[in-house]
Parts: sequence; C-alpha cells; structure tokens
Amino acid sequence: MISLPFSDYCPLLAVDDASANDLIDQAIHFAQQQKVRYLELRTGISDLLAKRSDLVEGNLYVRWLMPLTADPDAIWSGLRKPIQRQIKKSQKLGVQVRRAQHREEVVHYYRLHLQTRCKKHGMPAQPQHFFFELWDAFATNGAMQLLLAEYEGTIIAGMILLASGKAVRYAYGACDERYLHLAPNNLLMWTAIPWSCEQGYQTFDMGRTAYANEGLMEFKRRWGAVKEPLPYYYYPQ
Repeated sequence: MISLPFSDYCPLLAVDDASANDLIDQAIHFAQQQKVRYLELRTGISDLLAKRSDLVEGNLYVRWLMPLTADPDAIWSGLRKPIQRQIKKSQKLGVQVRRAQHREEVVHYYRLHLQTRCKKHGMPAQPQHFFFELWDAFATNGAMQLLLAEYEGTIIAGMILLASGKAVRYAYGACDERYLHLAPNNLLMWTAIPWSCEQGYQTFDMGRTAYANEGLMEFKRRWGAVKEPLPYYYYPQ
C-alpha cells in the first residue's frame, strides 16, 4: 500500500503533529486490516515520522531541484557544455517543440509512454485514462503542460509538467528510441525551463533518482540541479 501511488513525493497534510500522528495510526490500522505486505509513505524528510518507533526510514532515492530565476539566459550559462551542445544539436537538426493545446494530443504522448515504460524498462504503465484525467483536472488552469517534440512531422518525444505553488515538476517523459540521436529530450527540458522562468516559478523539480543510478544523477547534475534527500517510511519495520 503506497501513499501516493504514481507519485514520487507526497508530504503529510495535517494541521498539527497530533493530527498527523492520528492520520498515520489510521493508515497503519487500515494496512493491517487489508493484510498488505507493507505500507509505504512517500513523504520525503519528516521529523515526525522519523521519531516513530513503528516505522523504518528507507533512503533509496534523492530529489533533484533546480532554482529558477527570471532570466533564462542566466540558467543557460550555468548548464554544463555537453548539455548546451545537445540542445543546439537538436535545434540545428530540425527538432521542434510545441505545447499541446487539445485533449486528444494526450494520445500521442501515451504512445511514447508505452514504448519507454513497457518496452524499454519492462515496467507496467499507467492506464491511458490516467493521463486524460490529469489533462481534464489540471490543463485548463495551466497546472499541467504537455510538451511534444516533432521531427519531420512525426512526434518523437514528450514531456508532462505539473505545477503547484512556486514549483514546476517534470512528472513524466517519453521518447521513441529511434530518434534519440536527435537529442529531443534535451530540447524538451530546455523548452520547459525557460517557460517555467517566464511564468514566475522559482523551482524546477527534476524528480527522483535512485542512488544506484549514477548515470541519471550525473545527467541532472549537469543541468544545475541540486540533490536533496528523499526518504520514504515503511510499516512494518
């Protein structure tokens, strides 16, 4: 049992410590009733949970956060040279990125999502209606953005951004592997970051990374993102 499914990070929402502890007690009781193998709380750093004797802290992941400024050029200057070269290469080769304007365009992203998540990584994919419901709930007010990368009329990569408060989160990304040599993921990321700056957001959340995945950690480091702990808490110990 996981709080929250399909999410890397979900802090406790409670008015005070007493309410938070009561919430956890109820979650543990429910997990016991359902006879689940374990309860996983993806809260990130929590002094309250760390003090509980009935939970154990796991540190398999970290978060990567990029501070934003009002000037995208300042962020560009902070990118490592290999990242800059890949972005320029993608632009030079004719890859173009646009923001989806219609609900039906979610289908294009989902096709790529299945390729990346299922065929490449061998993981089960979220159902298509999950992404349609994201669009229905958040696209109208701009809290969800779907970016699509095109090459010669073919959609070759996509990225979903979710915004809340002062932060934008890179939530999902997918790419047709046949076009990786065009570096569409780099161009998508660079499209997302200046847009986030222009909208006044202060943080670009590049998502979680497993400690064991040094290659992905180095990729995010090259963008100027800063590593933060992302502990999860488990019951039973």
